[in-house]
Amino acid sequence: MRTTLIATVSAVLASVLVTLGLGALGRGGPSWRLEAAAVADDPKPVELGPADSVVIAGKTPVRLTNVDGHVAFGDGASHRIYSIGTVNVSKGVRALMESSRFAEERDRLTDEREAKESDFEKRAKELRERISKAGDDEDADPKLREDIEAFQQDVGEWGESHEKAQRDLIAKQYEAAYADLREAVEVVADRRKLDIVMRFVPASEKLEPGTPEDLARQLLARTFVRVPEALDITDEVMRELNVTEVKEKEEG
Repeated sequence: MRTTLIATVSAVLASVLVTLGLGALGRGGPSWRLEAAAVADDPKPVELGPADSVVIAGKTPVRLTNVDGHVAFGDGASHRIYSIGTVNVSKGVRALMESSRFAEERDRLTDEREAKESDFEKRAKELRERISKAGDDEDADPKLREDIEAFQQDVGEWGESHEKAQRDLIAKQYEAAYADLREAVEVVADRRKLDIVMRFVPASEKLEPGTPEDLARQLLARTFVRVPEALDITDEVMRELNVTEVKEKEEG
């Protein structure tokens, strides 16, 4: 009678283990454990494992393993489950571009332009006075025509040079701002243990008026049509950069 009872209990336990899926755990031997609530007023989560692998039953069974800290469902590098975050690149770069570090550089270029424009105004005033004094008599000021042409050439060459300097500075600043943003993303991603961080624009953000081509570009830049807010690390990245959001100026 005792032998029959023990056999019956053993069979029931084996059946329970199979039902829980423990028979599908790895072949590395009995390296598993099952933890459950001991009493109702002290609940604990049920934990299965450790195990070398878990096979999920189905028409095509899936074998899950741990590869470098990632759940893997195949042999290829793309057969991994990665953690993901999103960052609003435009918001971060815009805030950096308006920060004192970048604004001061642009202000210096503006000061140079204003000083040069003031110098041109003085030269133009002198030429106007000479033109008025000479009247229709070109012989009264033989160098007048030559000085006017030289002035026009100086203004044109300086204008081209200044435009190029301005374009180059803006391009350099955008490149530097993006590099800073990437560094901050790396810091935040490491802290949050994120594998992938994707650029995104919130789907709720209003489209800026423009040509059909401009609108098409804005739409294509919106990587996600819908995305959980919890994935957005933009604010944390901006805190890492020590910059604040640039508010849009209201018209009117």
